[in-house]
Amino acid sequence: MDAVRYFKEKYRMCKSFEKCYKGCPLCYLTPEYVDCTFSVHDNPELFVEAVEEWSNNNPVEKDMPFISFSDSEYEDSDTLGECITCERCNEIHKVENGQIKRADGTCDDSNVLQFVKCKGEAYLVGIKGKRLK
Repeated sequence: MDAVRYFKEKYRMCKSFEKCYKGCPLCYLTPEYVDCTFSVHDNPELFVEAVEEWSNNNPVEKDMPFISFSDSEYEDSDTLGECITCERCNEIHKVENGQIKRADGTCDDSNVLQFVKCKGEAYLVGIKGKRLK
């Protein structure tokens, strides 16, 4: 982790906690919960490692792009099964459902948007159980 990324991720991490001593991994690296800004100089490797681990476990949420379809692009289409032949690689891939994030932060599966994963990328293949044309 380079220095610029360390400071950006440390700032993002600090903002995610209500108080420093309420779950921040850097507090456990400081004697008697002294401000980590001053303690980092004693053992910078541990601080960088802790920030990097937190960053990897808490990725930045990215906004989804806007997508618009007319009813005719899926309503009269075939029903999607559990698997589909990929148009990119001609292999069979499992159809996966998107998720709806509830106000309380929990997520539920939803067939509003359905996709396949191919070579590390996700491709939209269906809406409400119907294959896109």
